[in-house]
Amino acid sequence: MDILLRGLIGGIFGLFHGTILAIIIHELGHLVFGKLTGYSFVSFRVSSFIWFKEGEKIKFTRSKSMVAGQCLMSPPEGAGKFKFVWYNLGGGVFNILLAAVWWGIYLIVVNAVSDGLHWIWGIFFAIGIIGNIIIALLNLIPIVIAGMPNDGRNIREALKSEDAKRGLRLVFYVNSELAKGKKYRDFPPELFALNEDADLNNYFVASMLLMEAEQLNDSGEYEAAINMCSRLNLKKLPAVYTNGVKLEQIYFYTVHQRDLEKAALIYNDKRIKAFFATSKTIEYAWTVAAYEHFGLGNKEKAQKTLTRAKSQAESHPNAGERFMYKERLAHVAEAIEADKNQSEENDTTSLAELLKEANAWKEGERD
Repeated sequence: MDILLRGLIGGIFGLFHGTILAIIIHELGHLVFGKLTGYSFVSFRVSSFIWFKEGEKIKFTRSKSMVAGQCLMSPPEGAGKFKFVWYNLGGGVFNILLAAVWWGIYLIVVNAVSDGLHWIWGIFFAIGIIGNIIIALLNLIPIVIAGMPNDGRNIREALKSEDAKRGLRLVFYVNSELAKGKKYRDFPPELFALNEDADLNNYFVASMLLMEAEQLNDSGEYEAAINMCSRLNLKKLPAVYTNGVKLEQIYFYTVHQRDLEKAALIYNDKRIKAFFATSKTIEYAWTVAAYEHFGLGNKEKAQKTLTRAKSQAESHPNAGERFMYKERLAHVAEAIEADKNQSEENDTTSLAELLKEANAWKEGERD
């Protein structure tokens, strides 16, 4: 039993350094390679734990997210200094290095252990070594995982054209500026301008169009934003991009231009339904709350979604996004409140109509 207990403990700790520690090391690799190639620190996330830069200070907060880990950095000034290959490779390289370190330590420990329990140490280190190698391969081999392009795929996509490189650089730049407090409305429109022959099937090129649509949205030009997104061939883009467009469309047809039939057609996409069923993060919470109230008629659930999202917005580390998220949540809250008032007014009118009919019937009885 003692041997089994030790094996269990070894396995549990092995899982820790094969998963959680591997994610931390992966993001640390991006951070180190980023700093070595001229990037500046913005934020560092592992699960819901976030360290972020505000002014000259590093602060800590907690916020749920759809990603397990993320290292957000600001790119160096000047397109010629944008070393995106090394930044993207950093995470996988650090996982491989950690696997090598664990292998070296394992050999030392095995030679030092004399109690015949080498297999317990083997479990501990094997899980860590295999976990780091798997994470390295899943990030370095150019693939899309669960709708999200990995680091290797980002490198391959960015190398396809100058437009794609510019798109990737803008993703870094805009996100870092939003973290400092800028809103999309604060960027000059020409920043996202695309050539007429730009390949919108490349997701970094498409990102520039999506950022321009976000700017239109943030400036109150909702229909123009939706029309701009219609230029994209969603079948050619990874799900993380297509889902975002579809959620924006649902929001538009639920709140800005009430057409619940169109909203329902988009909602019936199985991936969108799955997002509604599982999402507990602040991203697109305004869409979820709005459609729960107006489209699904689940007003109690919509209120819970709004309440949760408002609380999450307060601790969101990205200052610009925090401001925009609060605006959207407030807009949905106003639309729901207006709907409630209209329903109460309709109920009052209906009651008045019934009373009028009853009185008319009584008058008829007297006659």
